[in-house]
Amino acid sequence: MYASTLRPSSLLSLSCATLLLCAAPLACSDDGGGSTGDGADGTAESADTESTDDEVGTSESNGEESGTNEGSSSESMDTTDSTDTTDTTDTTETGTMDTETGMMDTGDTGMMDTGTGMMDTGDTGVMDTGDTGVMDTGDTGVMDTGDTGMVEDGVYLVHVRNDLETLVKIDVETGEETQVCDFGENVSYPSITFGIDGQLYGSRQGQFLDIIDPCDCSTTFIGSMGYTGINGITANGLEILRLYGMTNVQDVLLDIDTQTAAATEVGNGLGVNVGTHGSTWSNDIVGLYMINGNDDSLYSVDIISGIATFVAALDVPIGTVGIEWHPENGMLYTCTDGHLYEVDPSDGTTMEIGNMAHPCTNLAAQWTAVECIDDLP
Repeated sequence: MYASTLRPSSLLSLSCATLLLCAAPLACSDDGGGSTGDGADGTAESADTESTDDEVGTSESNGEESGTNEGSSSESMDTTDSTDTTDTTDTTETGTMDTETGMMDTGDTGMMDTGTGMMDTGDTGVMDTGDTGVMDTGDTGVMDTGDTGMVEDGVYLVHVRNDLETLVKIDVETGEETQVCDFGENVSYPSITFGIDGQLYGSRQGQFLDIIDPCDCSTTFIGSMGYTGINGITANGLEILRLYGMTNVQDVLLDIDTQTAAATEVGNGLGVNVGTHGSTWSNDIVGLYMINGNDDSLYSVDIISGIATFVAALDVPIGTVGIEWHPENGMLYTCTDGHLYEVDPSDGTTMEIGNMAHPCTNLAAQWTAVECIDDLP
């Protein structure tokens, strides 16, 4: 290729060393993909470019993106047109590494910035491990692992309708009920609760502990709790395999083993005369709330001493009692005489959610996902 551009007369003036150099193969840069043609990155420039003394020792890239290597040791080397200029590999398509900023730009695929701790995966989303603790999955949605670490699927309560032998799901915004399943037999559960382990437990007839399958209403008998009048069972927020319960016969707080149903008294009694009642665990006080129908009042119960302490008088009369603190929204709910209420534990005021139009003695809120109920409208 080069020999065809020289006139015959000039060949006579070339030295043998020059002839050997002209016969040497041309150097080519690697563009990472092996492609050639006009405008392709990483293609060696043609020797048609006129050589000058100023060009000697300069390493030139295919664009400003890849930069210029200045001060090269090749400055002292005098070469011919074929070696005058060498193209560097252009990594614009695949990404660049800036060693001063610590940032790797992967071009079309995304950016990893090791300074800020952010990985940008382009069209698929952003993972930001900074102060926010937020994983943004792009078009698929956002998971916020803030204070609760829970993904909200809609807040609801469950309730056993002893009058119809059914389990229902209750919308806490409207009070509307949706039937979940049918027990197919007469049931009597004055109190139910979800444990921290995700199981739904029922205090059958106030003295026997059952596991209730919330998907089909089948039940598994665990055993006798050894007391009667246990109309207020609730989760133990600190121990997975235990529950708390109260009895209005001995007026005591009970610690209940979910494996055997055996109940043990906590302290020396609640310190109040308990009538119709219900209890619920609350993370807000790391203890229990209790509603006592004897004086229409809300109490807190210490899980170490077992003592009940007056909190506030409720502004509605209390007959039958269902009570539940919801772990998903931190709200306190109660049902009595066929009405569902939201309760303000600071002063005992209530807001009616809906008229249930049937007796209500129990409420429960899930601590873990329950798909067969979550998926219901």
